[in-house]
Amino acid sequence: MLGCMVTPNPKQPSPAPDARATLLPKLLFGYMVVFQIGFLGLGLYQSGGVLGDLSHLNQVLGQPIAQGCYLIGVLAFAAAFVVPKAMLKRALQAPTTKLKLPGSGNNHPLSLLITPFILRLCLFEFCSIMGLALTIREHNFALMLPLVGLGLLGTLSSAPTPSFFDRLRSSAS
Repeated sequence: MLGCMVTPNPKQPSPAPDARATLLPKLLFGYMVVFQIGFLGLGLYQSGGVLGDLSHLNQVLGQPIAQGCYLIGVLAFAAAFVVPKAMLKRALQAPTTKLKLPGSGNNHPLSLLITPFILRLCLFEFCSIMGLALTIREHNFALMLPLVGLGLLGTLSSAPTPSFFDRLRSSAS
């Protein structure tokens, strides 16, 4: 029984291509927002639930590890706006690019449009992870707030819009 395949019921209608094409970005966006908020909770737990001594903050920010974490986090935030846009522009300008509807081939459907979107969300997530790493290292919750704030702001600004879904639909047809 474990090795048998389940065949789809031919009487059940399959979801419309529009529904299948738009589900993945919506799910990814929702997961990333939840994870960003989860980072705040994890940082609060790791730091003992206190903001920490704010006079100690200047001393910590003077350390190269803290400066490096902030620099890498801000660079990831900036790259999230530049790199996916360049990838998308390049993918849409390719003369032989024909995107497939879900289930019509072996390649991931609409990957040329969804991959830059996923990369953008991942870079915003990385920005928050740098803040979380700094908080875990220094046990000071206040250190993560700027980077997690940037990551959450970037993630929320990446919400899939109707124009994003229109581009997915038009490229798939």
